[in-house]
Amino acid sequence: MKNLLLSLLFCLICGLVACNSGGEGNAADGSSASGKSLLSPKQFQAKIDELDNELLIDLRSHAELHSIGPIARAINLDFNAGRFEQMMGRFKKEQPIMVYCASGGRSAKATNMLKEAGFDVYDLDSGIEGWQAAGLPIQAHSHHHH
Repeated sequence: MKNLLLSLLFCLICGLVACNSGGEGNAADGSSASGKSLLSPKQFQAKIDELDNELLIDLRSHAELHSIGPIARAINLDFNAGRFEQMMGRFKKEQPIMVYCASGGRSAKATNMLKEAGFDVYDLDSGIEGWQAAGLPIQAHSHHHH
């Protein structure tokens, strides 16, 4: 029985690795809802609506924010500039963290880092590009808050 569990786990891990290298959503959706941190744009939006204390992080660079604005209420921590890692130590474990980048690469790395640190984390599959393609709302990036 134990061996069966181990081999199932092994398949699961291999499956996850395989999905990350593959391009567009070939992963079977809703395989295990609880352990699923990669969300489609619609699911990501629903999760933002459902949670009330989430920390929503845009991992893109400042220049990228000018081409496609952020999701409402997101804070910008430039992953490639190391801002995300600098701030990660200040995040609260009881606060769900939601991350996204341009197309999903940086957010996948950030998600792994957060998971290893024991955070509850949600990652937007295909990034802001997928979000925009799904017709979901994007804020105009502004330097002055009204």
